[in-house]
Amino acid sequence: QTEEENEIDIIPCFGVHPWFLQQANDDFEQIIPKNYDSLIIESISSSAPTPSTSHSITKSEMSELSELLIYLKDDNNSAKESNQIEIMPPWLPYLHYKLKSNPKSHVGEIGLDGARYDPITKELVCAMENQIIAFETQLHLAAHLEKSVSIHAVRSWGPLMDTLRRVKAKRIKTKKDLKLNKISDDRKGGEGPRGEGRKVIKVLPPKIYMHAFGGKPSLVDQIDAICKDVSETYYGFAPVINFRAPKTGDVIRKIGIDRLVLESDLEDYNIVICDLKSNVRYIADALGMEFDEVLERTNENARKLYGLQKS
Repeated sequence: QTEEENEIDIIPCFGVHPWFLQQANDDFEQIIPKNYDSLIIESISSSAPTPSTSHSITKSEMSELSELLIYLKDDNNSAKESNQIEIMPPWLPYLHYKLKSNPKSHVGEIGLDGARYDPITKELVCAMENQIIAFETQLHLAAHLEKSVSIHAVRSWGPLMDTLRRVKAKRIKTKKDLKLNKISDDRKGGEGPRGEGRKVIKVLPPKIYMHAFGGKPSLVDQIDAICKDVSETYYGFAPVINFRAPKTGDVIRKIGIDRLVLESDLEDYNIVICDLKSNVRYIADALGMEFDEVLERTNENARKLYGLQKS
Protein backbone atom coordinates (compact mmCIF):
# COMPACT_ATOMS: atom_id res chain seq x y z
CA GLN A 1 0.00 0.00 0.00
CA THR A 2 1.15 3.52 -0.76
CA GLU A 3 1.34 6.34 1.74
CA GLU A 4 -1.67 7.97 0.05
CA GLU A 5 -3.74 4.79 0.45
CA ASN A 6 -3.00 4.80 4.17
CA GLU A 7 -4.32 8.34 4.70
CA ILE A 8 -7.43 8.50 6.87
CA ASP A 9 -10.15 11.14 6.88
CA ILE A 10 -11.81 11.43 10.27
CA ILE A 11 -15.21 13.11 10.23
CA PRO A 12 -16.75 13.96 13.62
CA CYS A 13 -20.42 13.13 14.07
CA PHE A 14 -22.55 14.33 16.96
CA GLY A 15 -25.96 13.12 18.04
CA VAL A 16 -27.97 11.49 20.81
CA HIS A 17 -28.34 7.74 20.24
CA PRO A 18 -31.65 6.20 21.40
CA TRP A 19 -29.81 3.79 23.72
CA PHE A 20 -28.37 6.74 25.64
CA LEU A 21 -31.19 9.26 25.39
CA GLN A 22 -32.25 8.92 29.02
CA GLN A 23 -28.64 9.20 30.14
CA ALA A 24 -28.20 12.34 28.05
CA ASN A 25 -31.27 13.88 29.64
CA ASP A 26 -29.98 13.00 33.11
CA ASP A 27 -26.46 14.26 32.34
CA PHE A 28 -27.85 17.64 31.40
CA GLU A 29 -29.61 17.81 34.78
CA GLN A 30 -33.09 18.91 33.76
CA ILE A 31 -35.54 19.25 30.93
CA ILE A 32 -36.09 22.91 30.27
CA PRO A 33 -39.73 24.02 29.83
CA LYS A 34 -40.34 25.83 26.55
CA ASN A 35 -42.28 29.06 26.72
CA TYR A 36 -43.23 29.66 23.11
CA ASP A 37 -44.64 33.09 23.72
CA SER A 38 -41.32 34.50 24.86
CA LEU A 39 -38.87 31.77 23.72
CA ILE A 40 -36.75 32.03 26.85
CA ILE A 41 -33.57 31.01 25.10
CA GLU A 42 -31.52 33.15 27.47
CA SER A 43 -32.33 30.78 30.31
CA ILE A 44 -30.84 27.88 28.38
CA SER A 45 -27.30 29.19 28.53
CA SER A 46 -27.40 29.38 32.31
CA SER A 47 -29.31 26.17 33.09
CA ALA A 48 -28.04 23.67 30.49
CA PRO A 49 -24.56 22.42 31.37
CA THR A 50 -22.01 22.17 28.60
CA PRO A 51 -19.50 19.41 29.43
CA SER A 52 -15.85 20.05 28.61
CA THR A 53 -16.47 23.66 27.65
CA SER A 54 -17.33 26.99 29.20
CA HIS A 55 -19.22 27.92 26.03
CA SER A 56 -22.04 30.41 26.40
CA ILE A 57 -24.76 30.63 23.77
CA THR A 58 -24.31 33.57 21.42
CA LYS A 59 -27.11 35.76 20.06
CA SER A 60 -26.71 34.10 16.67
CA GLU A 61 -27.12 30.64 18.22
CA MET A 62 -30.14 31.84 20.18
CA SER A 63 -31.70 33.05 16.96
CA GLU A 64 -31.13 29.71 15.21
CA LEU A 65 -32.51 27.78 18.18
CA SER A 66 -35.57 30.02 18.17
CA GLU A 67 -36.19 29.14 14.51
CA LEU A 68 -35.75 25.46 15.28
CA LEU A 69 -38.24 25.61 18.17
CA ILE A 70 -40.93 26.80 15.77
CA TYR A 71 -40.82 23.43 14.04
CA LEU A 72 -40.70 21.49 17.28
CA LYS A 73 -43.63 23.37 18.78
CA ASP A 74 -46.03 22.65 15.94
CA ASP A 75 -44.94 19.05 15.43
CA ASN A 76 -45.12 18.11 19.10
CA ASN A 77 -48.43 19.90 19.62
CA SER A 78 -50.01 17.80 16.87
CA ALA A 79 -49.39 14.67 18.96
CA LYS A 80 -50.14 16.08 22.42
CA GLU A 81 -53.01 17.65 24.30
CA SER A 82 -52.82 21.40 24.42
CA ASN A 83 -52.61 21.52 28.22
CA GLN A 84 -49.48 19.35 28.40
CA ILE A 85 -46.16 20.99 29.20
CA GLU A 86 -43.99 21.31 26.11
CA ILE A 87 -40.34 20.47 26.62
CA MET A 88 -37.11 21.01 24.76
CA PRO A 89 -34.35 18.39 25.14
CA PRO A 90 -31.79 19.90 27.52
CA TRP A 91 -28.91 18.70 25.33
CA LEU A 92 -30.11 20.51 22.20
CA PRO A 93 -28.18 23.79 22.70
CA TYR A 94 -24.93 21.90 23.30
CA LEU A 95 -25.47 19.60 20.31
CA HIS A 96 -26.19 22.65 18.15
CA TYR A 97 -22.99 24.27 19.41
CA LYS A 98 -20.85 21.18 18.68
CA LEU A 99 -22.17 20.93 15.12
CA LYS A 100 -21.70 24.64 14.43
CA SER A 101 -18.21 24.72 15.91
CA ASN A 102 -17.12 21.73 13.78
CA PRO A 103 -17.97 22.77 10.19
CA LYS A 104 -17.10 19.35 8.72
CA SER A 105 -19.19 17.45 11.25
CA HIS A 106 -22.45 15.61 10.62
CA VAL A 107 -25.33 14.27 12.73
CA GLY A 108 -25.41 10.74 14.07
CA GLU A 109 -25.92 8.21 15.14
CA ILE A 110 -29.56 8.97 15.89
CA GLY A 111 -32.81 7.07 15.46
CA LEU A 112 -35.25 4.69 17.12
CA ASP A 113 -34.84 1.34 18.85
CA GLY A 114 -37.76 -0.88 19.79
CA ALA A 115 -35.66 -3.78 21.03
CA ARG A 116 -33.35 -2.32 23.68
CA TYR A 117 -34.83 -3.37 27.02
CA ASP A 118 -33.80 -2.72 30.60
CA PRO A 119 -32.92 -6.14 32.12
CA ILE A 120 -34.55 -5.20 35.42
CA THR A 121 -37.73 -3.36 34.42
CA LYS A 122 -38.15 -5.33 31.15
CA GLU A 123 -39.20 -2.07 29.51
CA LEU A 124 -37.48 -0.10 26.75
CA VAL A 125 -34.46 1.78 28.10
CA CYS A 126 -36.18 4.88 26.81
CA ALA A 127 -39.89 5.17 26.01
CA MET A 128 -40.59 5.18 22.28
CA GLU A 129 -42.52 8.46 22.47
CA ASN A 130 -39.44 10.14 23.98
CA GLN A 131 -37.20 8.55 21.34
CA ILE A 132 -39.46 9.95 18.61
CA ILE A 133 -39.25 13.49 20.00
CA ALA A 134 -35.44 13.30 20.20
CA PHE A 135 -35.19 11.79 16.71
CA GLU A 136 -37.51 14.40 15.23
CA THR A 137 -35.62 17.21 16.94
CA GLN A 138 -32.30 16.03 15.52
CA LEU A 139 -33.73 15.57 12.02
CA HIS A 140 -34.90 19.18 12.08
CA LEU A 141 -31.48 20.26 13.35
CA ALA A 142 -29.65 18.32 10.62
CA ALA A 143 -31.94 19.75 7.93
CA HIS A 144 -31.55 23.26 9.34
CA LEU A 145 -27.75 23.03 9.35
CA GLU A 146 -27.66 21.03 6.07
CA LYS A 147 -25.79 18.13 7.68
CA SER A 148 -25.84 14.49 6.61
CA VAL A 149 -27.41 12.15 9.15
CA SER A 150 -26.71 8.54 10.16
CA ILE A 151 -29.83 6.66 11.30
CA HIS A 152 -30.14 3.70 13.67
CA ALA A 153 -33.40 1.75 13.37
CA VAL A 154 -34.33 -1.50 15.13
CA ARG A 155 -37.91 -2.83 15.23
CA SER A 156 -39.23 0.68 14.72
CA TRP A 157 -39.78 1.05 10.98
CA GLY A 158 -43.35 2.34 11.28
CA PRO A 159 -42.55 5.12 13.78
CA LEU A 160 -39.33 5.95 11.91
CA MET A 161 -41.04 6.46 8.55
CA ASP A 162 -43.91 8.35 10.19
CA THR A 163 -41.33 10.69 11.73
CA LEU A 164 -39.58 11.26 8.40
CA ARG A 165 -42.94 12.01 6.76
CA ARG A 166 -43.95 14.38 9.57
CA VAL A 167 -40.69 16.34 9.44
CA LYS A 168 -40.90 16.53 5.65
CA ALA A 169 -44.56 17.67 5.70
CA LYS A 170 -43.90 20.33 8.33
CA ARG A 171 -40.95 21.80 6.48
CA ILE A 172 -42.76 21.72 3.13
CA LYS A 173 -45.68 23.58 4.73
CA THR A 174 -43.31 26.17 6.15
CA LYS A 175 -41.71 26.71 2.74
CA LYS A 176 -45.16 27.19 1.18
CA ASP A 177 -46.24 29.60 3.93
CA LEU A 178 -43.11 31.69 3.43
CA LYS A 179 -43.67 31.79 -0.31
CA LEU A 180 -47.37 32.67 -0.04
CA ASN A 181 -46.64 35.43 2.44
CA LYS A 182 -43.62 36.56 0.44
CA ILE A 183 -41.46 36.30 3.55
CA SER A 184 -37.85 35.25 3.19
CA ASP A 185 -36.61 32.63 5.64
CA ASP A 186 -33.33 34.39 6.34
CA ARG A 187 -32.93 36.34 9.54
CA LYS A 188 -32.67 39.70 7.80
CA GLY A 189 -35.97 39.32 5.95
CA GLY A 190 -34.44 39.80 2.50
CA GLU A 191 -35.78 38.03 -0.59
CA GLY A 192 -32.71 37.64 -2.74
CA PRO A 193 -32.20 34.50 -4.85
CA ARG A 194 -30.47 31.46 -3.41
CA GLY A 195 -26.91 32.27 -2.43
CA GLU A 196 -27.63 36.00 -2.06
CA GLY A 197 -28.61 36.50 1.54
CA ARG A 198 -31.39 33.92 1.48
CA LYS A 199 -31.32 30.65 3.45
CA VAL A 200 -33.33 27.99 1.65
CA ILE A 201 -35.33 25.71 3.93
CA LYS A 202 -34.24 22.09 3.54
CA VAL A 203 -37.13 19.65 3.69
CA LEU A 204 -34.98 16.82 5.10
CA PRO A 205 -31.26 16.43 5.83
CA PRO A 206 -29.51 16.54 2.43
CA LYS A 207 -28.16 12.99 2.80
CA ILE A 208 -29.56 10.17 4.92
CA TYR A 209 -27.52 7.07 5.76
CA MET A 210 -29.30 3.97 7.04
CA HIS A 211 -26.72 2.37 9.33
CA ALA A 212 -26.59 -1.45 9.71
CA PHE A 213 -29.78 -1.60 7.68
CA GLY A 214 -31.96 -4.50 8.76
CA GLY A 215 -35.03 -3.90 6.62
CA LYS A 216 -36.41 -5.96 3.74
CA PRO A 217 -35.98 -5.00 0.06
CA SER A 218 -39.50 -3.53 -0.01
CA LEU A 219 -38.55 -1.17 2.82
CA VAL A 220 -35.83 0.37 0.64
CA ASP A 221 -38.55 1.47 -1.80
CA GLN A 222 -40.59 3.02 1.00
CA ILE A 223 -37.69 4.99 2.47
CA ASP A 224 -36.52 6.12 -0.97
CA ALA A 225 -40.05 7.27 -1.80
CA ILE A 226 -40.20 9.49 1.30
CA CYS A 227 -36.80 10.99 0.50
CA LYS A 228 -37.29 11.30 -3.27
CA ASP A 229 -36.14 14.66 -4.69
CA VAL A 230 -35.33 16.06 -1.23
CA SER A 231 -32.62 13.82 0.24
CA GLU A 232 -30.06 11.32 -1.08
CA THR A 233 -30.24 7.93 0.63
CA TYR A 234 -27.33 5.62 1.40
CA TYR A 235 -27.25 2.23 3.10
CA GLY A 236 -24.68 0.23 5.03
CA PHE A 237 -24.41 -3.24 6.54
CA ALA A 238 -22.36 -4.27 9.56
CA PRO A 239 -20.94 -7.82 9.29
CA VAL A 240 -21.46 -8.48 13.01
CA ILE A 241 -25.13 -7.52 12.71
CA ASN A 242 -26.35 -8.12 9.17
CA PHE A 243 -24.35 -10.87 7.49
CA ARG A 244 -26.06 -13.73 9.31
CA ALA A 245 -29.44 -12.75 7.84
CA PRO A 246 -30.29 -14.53 4.55
CA LYS A 247 -32.13 -11.45 3.26
CA THR A 248 -29.04 -9.21 3.32
CA GLY A 249 -27.79 -10.27 -0.12
CA ASP A 250 -31.20 -9.50 -1.67
CA VAL A 251 -31.30 -6.10 0.04
CA ILE A 252 -27.82 -5.25 -1.25
CA ARG A 253 -28.86 -6.17 -4.79
CA LYS A 254 -31.98 -4.03 -4.40
CA ILE A 255 -29.92 -0.99 -3.39
CA GLY A 256 -27.07 -1.39 -5.89
CA ILE A 257 -23.46 -0.29 -5.65
CA ASP A 258 -24.14 3.45 -6.15
CA ARG A 259 -25.57 3.93 -2.63
CA LEU A 260 -23.66 1.43 -0.51
CA VAL A 261 -21.19 2.50 2.18
CA LEU A 262 -18.84 0.25 4.16
CA GLU A 263 -19.08 0.04 7.94
CA SER A 264 -18.08 -2.26 10.79
CA ASP A 265 -19.97 -1.06 13.91
CA LEU A 266 -17.00 -2.28 15.95
CA GLU A 267 -15.38 -0.34 18.78
CA ASP A 268 -11.94 -2.01 18.60
CA TYR A 269 -9.99 -0.23 15.86
CA ASN A 270 -7.51 -3.12 15.72
CA ILE A 271 -10.03 -5.32 13.94
CA VAL A 272 -11.98 -2.72 11.96
CA ILE A 273 -9.91 -3.06 8.78
CA CYS A 274 -10.39 -6.85 8.67
CA ASP A 275 -14.11 -6.32 9.17
CA LEU A 276 -14.30 -3.77 6.36
CA LYS A 277 -12.53 -6.18 4.01
CA SER A 278 -15.09 -8.82 4.95
CA ASN A 279 -17.76 -6.27 4.10
CA VAL A 280 -16.21 -5.68 0.67
CA ARG A 281 -16.06 -9.41 -0.06
CA TYR A 282 -19.71 -9.90 0.93
CA ILE A 283 -20.89 -7.04 -1.31
CA ALA A 284 -18.68 -8.22 -4.17
CA ASP A 285 -20.20 -11.71 -3.96
CA ALA A 286 -23.75 -10.35 -3.74
CA LEU A 287 -23.32 -8.06 -6.77
CA GLY A 288 -20.93 -10.18 -8.82
CA MET A 289 -18.24 -7.51 -8.73
CA GLU A 290 -14.49 -7.49 -8.18
CA PHE A 291 -13.11 -6.70 -4.70
CA ASP A 292 -11.17 -3.60 -5.87
CA GLU A 293 -14.15 -2.21 -7.76
CA VAL A 294 -16.40 -2.47 -4.68
CA LEU A 295 -13.68 -0.85 -2.58
CA GLU A 296 -13.37 2.08 -4.99
CA ARG A 297 -17.10 2.62 -5.48
CA THR A 298 -17.98 2.48 -1.78
CA ASN A 299 -15.14 4.90 -1.06
CA GLU A 300 -16.63 7.32 -3.59
CA ASN A 301 -20.05 6.92 -1.99
CA ALA A 302 -18.67 7.65 1.49
CA ARG A 303 -16.98 10.80 0.21
CA LYS A 304 -20.25 12.00 -1.29
CA LEU A 305 -22.15 11.16 1.89
CA TYR A 306 -19.79 13.16 4.11
CA GLY A 307 -18.90 15.90 1.66
CA LEU A 308 -15.26 14.96 1.19
CA GLN A 309 -13.36 16.04 -1.87
CA LYS A 310 -10.92 13.44 -3.19
CA SER A 311 -7.53 15.04 -3.71
